[in-house]
Amino acid sequence: MKLPINTLALLLAAAGFTVGCQQDAAVDGSAFPADTTLRAPQRFADIQAAAGARADATLTADHFTGDRLNSLGLTKLDAMVADDDDAEPMSVYVNLPDSPRAETRRAAVRAYLVDAGLRDNQIDIQTGTNPQSKQLASFAAAKLYKPTENGFVAADGDALSSAAPAAMDAAPIPTAK
Repeated sequence: MKLPINTLALLLAAAGFTVGCQQDAAVDGSAFPADTTLRAPQRFADIQAAAGARADATLTADHFTGDRLNSLGLTKLDAMVADDDDAEPMSVYVNLPDSPRAETRRAAVRAYLVDAGLRDNQIDIQTGTNPQSKQLASFAAAKLYKPTENGFVAADGDALSSAAPAAMDAAPIPTAK
């Protein structure tokens, strides 16, 4: 009686493998999206680039050729316009305070943004760098956390065991021996 059950199980397993391995149609590439299709990773990168451009919001001499915006400046302004999550007006900082061309370049930025669809009251052009994008490296380094046997400690010595991320709390902390 064992022989027929084993044989039946073997036949069912073989049939399952055979059915599972068959393909209905050949793969010919038509199932893949076209190269011009915007895929999720590219969309994510575009969103991050737009947010970063808007957070920095500073144009320097590198963004201009003569009195006109060059491709680098146009790309940055396009990314800033694409990030429409920030409150209006859109602030652009032109960091050319001592340049004789500074006023002409600010006018070129305003003209480009108006052509991009912004109204004049939606544009705020400032001289200098964005004060919101500056911080000392020592400030950022003070926020680095180091694992210890009792949790996490910031570089400035503040204990952080209760505020450490749950995934990091769950992982064992290796100790030097």
